[in-house]
Amino acid sequence: MQLGRLAGCIDRGLDQVRDEQVTIRAYVEEAGEVAATLDPKQGNELQRKEKFAKLTTRFQRSHDPIHRSRPFPAGLGIPEIVRNRLLMGHGW
Repeated sequence: MQLGRLAGCIDRGLDQVRDEQVTIRAYVEEAGEVAATLDPKQGNELQRKEKFAKLTTRFQRSHDPIHRSRPFPAGLGIPEIVRNRLLMGHGW
């Protein structure tokens, strides 16, 4: 009985944040795209810099305030030091 009530509470809580979860999952995927620009297995330095530039442009053109406030989503799996290195042109 108690486990059933607990499961009901959890389900109701998840229903209340379902839309936010979709948004957050998209940000996590984008963070992965940015992180991939640091991975030498994803192409040579020039290819990865070009990919990063395209991502930056895409994020800056977005109507999403998180994208517009930074060249890529911050705080979504990309450590501050990595973001800083990318912004300074380092890390590739």
